[in-house]
Amino acid sequence: MASETKNTNLCRIILTIVVLTILLTGCSSIKHTEIDTPEAARELVVEELEINESESYINLLREVMLDNELVYVFEIVAKERGAAALAFVRSNTGQVYSNSEKLFLDHLETSSKDQYIAENYLGADIYYLEMHSTDDPEQIQWYTYVVNKDGYTNIEDAKQAIVKDYIDNDPLLSLLGKEVDEIENITGEKAAEITVADVDEIEDITSLQLAYEGVEIYFFNRKIADQIFFKEGQKLLGVNVSDTFDQIKAILGEPESCGPDPYFPDVYTMTYYFDNICVEFYAKSLNGKTVSALAKLT
Repeated sequence: MASETKNTNLCRIILTIVVLTILLTGCSSIKHTEIDTPEAARELVVEELEINESESYINLLREVMLDNELVYVFEIVAKERGAAALAFVRSNTGQVYSNSEKLFLDHLETSSKDQYIAENYLGADIYYLEMHSTDDPEQIQWYTYVVNKDGYTNIEDAKQAIVKDYIDNDPLLSLLGKEVDEIENITGEKAAEITVADVDEIEDITSLQLAYEGVEIYFFNRKIADQIFFKEGQKLLGVNVSDTFDQIKAILGEPESCGPDPYFPDVYTMTYYFDNICVEFYAKSLNGKTVSALAKLT
């Protein structure tokens, strides 16, 4: 009889745990629901960001529109330190965000992306999203440029991210910065010592050189690949080494500089900087086709 009572009590305990688990799980699943007042949004901010109201002020900063969705923006200010932070609450879902970037990324993920395409650069789409305050004489705007699920504050940074990804995945450009032995293993080719004439005519320079896939890879510091020379007819950053400067600008945008080469007569050079890599295109005239190019570490 005692054993039977013990088993009954155990079953009740297990049943209670199961019921509580269901209730808690159910609460979690309906946590994000549509809200229609700033007060309800504020409660969510306090709850989800675990804010101690005795230590911080939580004020509605603005009501803003993200496409057709209302978003509540709150300013959270620490009473003692005065440090401020923002929180964003979506009215359609009740989701709370501690920064606008994650909000934009979630919105883009569930939307028709084509409407947000700002530009296609090197084969990758750059998306632009914005939201702005409503009925506001001093309108506030939040925006971002999105590439590969990351947000950037301006389109140039977004393009730099695309170039970095392009370089990291390009079989030739990705060799820059790699050591001699590693490149020899990758390419199956051997580096040989060469002498390069000094353009300042002071002292010739010795280097290691490795020929691979039509390009010439140089190791002027003797350890890592620091320059790659491309010949006419090859592709570099999505353009052809034979395109004119104007054709290259149409794809890569405005260069850092373009004009007569400081070292070689009758040669014109157009220069781009991408993160830690400099790319130079060479032509015999400003309007003529390019005849070679050089990618080098800066």
